[in-house]
Amino acid sequence: MDLKSIYYSPSQINLFDSTNGYLFCGYLTDEDFEIEQDPLVHKLFDGREFQWGTRTSFKATLRETNPELWKDLKDRFDNEIDVYIICQNCSFKFNSIYINAAQVRYLSLGGSHTIVISGTTDDESCFEIIKNLLSSVKNSFDYGGCEIDTNSDGLCDGWINSGLTCTRYSTWKYSGTYSQRLQYDQTGLDYALCRVRFPIDKFEIRITVSAQVKNILGATSRFDFGFRLLTAAESPSVISTHTINHSFGSSEEKQITYSALVTPSSPVGWIEIIVQTVAAPYDDVDAALDNLQIEFGSLTAYSEND
Repeated sequence: MDLKSIYYSPSQINLFDSTNGYLFCGYLTDEDFEIEQDPLVHKLFDGREFQWGTRTSFKATLRETNPELWKDLKDRFDNEIDVYIICQNCSFKFNSIYINAAQVRYLSLGGSHTIVISGTTDDESCFEIIKNLLSSVKNSFDYGGCEIDTNSDGLCDGWINSGLTCTRYSTWKYSGTYSQRLQYDQTGLDYALCRVRFPIDKFEIRITVSAQVKNILGATSRFDFGFRLLTAAESPSVISTHTINHSFGSSEEKQITYSALVTPSSPVGWIEIIVQTVAAPYDDVDAALDNLQIEFGSLTAYSEND
């Protein structure tokens, strides 16, 4: 099965491993990228066949590469690598695989070097086709959904809080069993966010975020909603913030979205959904959020029951 039919070029390939960190490899055209799935079939002595698994493989041809890229790749050959192939409408991710790479040298003066990176896995759990970046436990910072609160502190796993009162909430939810309730009482500019590791190099891409929201407050309310891009570091700093203000009627329930075409000024390691109180005059906030999405391109249908 050729998986290329489900994505739009251009794309980019980036790597991450816990020993060496991020490596932003470069951009790919349709002709430079191959990805496919093939059935693994066992043939019995009587001629019958049965499929026992699936093999997924990719090959990325990087042209006009930086001379340092080959050195950086060689440092990773003995490590399990997370491979991100990021497209304009979805992404492919290989989790904890070993990669192969080959360098083609040109003798002509000024000729570019070409590097071919490839990888294969027979473990179906090691490959994902990702639309919602928060939909996979393998892909997220912790989880970033609204279902799990491991330490029972009221803040769902994968969320970070600054100044809000947080409760895992079951009285209202859009899907699944719980939502994340956020409360605020006019004391300052505070926020809550959930973060996902997803490396993006400096090229133009549309990012769309969404949440289903229930205004629990028996009065009108408002807050800013959007996303932040963070640097490629384990203790990252903010590159840029993109938000829009949303207002809610008393007890109103609705889906909120924000979409922006961005070109990061430096390589991105993390993307965050952010919910932030509005600058003075401050509004009280008491809202439950569920079904959070971070996607490249346009938004797709998503449920935490999926």
